[in-house]
Amino acid sequence: MRDALRIMPVECDGDVTGACEPALLLSWMTDGHSAWRGEWLRRCGRRLSLLLESVHDEERFRKACMNTAYVDGSVLCAGPVGAHRVAYREWGGWRDRTASDSSPPPVLVCVHGLTRNGLDFDTLGAALGGEFRVICPDLPGRGSSDWLSDPSYYRLETYVTDMLELLRQLGLQHVHWLGTSLGGLVGMLLASLPDSPVVRLVLNDIGPRIERVALQRIAGYVGQTRVFSDLHEAERYVRLVSAPFGALSDADWQHLTQVVLRPRR
Repeated sequence: MRDALRIMPVECDGDVTGACEPALLLSWMTDGHSAWRGEWLRRCGRRLSLLLESVHDEERFRKACMNTAYVDGSVLCAGPVGAHRVAYREWGGWRDRTASDSSPPPVLVCVHGLTRNGLDFDTLGAALGGEFRVICPDLPGRGSSDWLSDPSYYRLETYVTDMLELLRQLGLQHVHWLGTSLGGLVGMLLASLPDSPVVRLVLNDIGPRIERVALQRIAGYVGQTRVFSDLHEAERYVRLVSAPFGALSDADWQHLTQVVLRPRR
């Protein structure tokens, strides 16, 4: 790992859940980290500039990203209690490069927080897919990934092993890692390994120490079964528990709500 940087959302209270939305990225791009900011601007070019402008012109940004391609896939991972599938979404307008441009694109892996999933990064993936190969996995038990048969294996060792297997099956030897909360913890562990595939690590809403008040707050809602009568009720709840995400638009809140709902069994 050559570089590490923490990105904090606006008015974050230290919670270990989060989402990398334009407002959060903007808080990093304007906080004085000039070297990193310059490198990412050079790498991301027009699309990242457009992402920053989208904080003030969201409609224009969303229209510009409509043609950015993505594919959904999964890989089979082995575990102590059987195999399970880990799903991911891959963004990449870079597939449209001409045959004369044979250089592989840089790879950005975006990993979500404790109660979230890879679709949190749809906005970012659409914005950067033209220059990066963006991989957004769902950790086990989240999104479209399989649930583990033994809940005791929902732990960091499992996530690190699964992410290494994901990178192996996708043929990725060197990646940039953007981790929100739990995804940042996984990234730190991966980056600490000998011959780590992580060449740059961006941490959002996480660090080596988690405050007690943050853990107490999370314990108040994690693991509880919630049933909502409609989407509006669900969105009110997501806005409440995810208030540290910052000042997001109504469209952002709707998206962040829709991607974590499951039909009642």
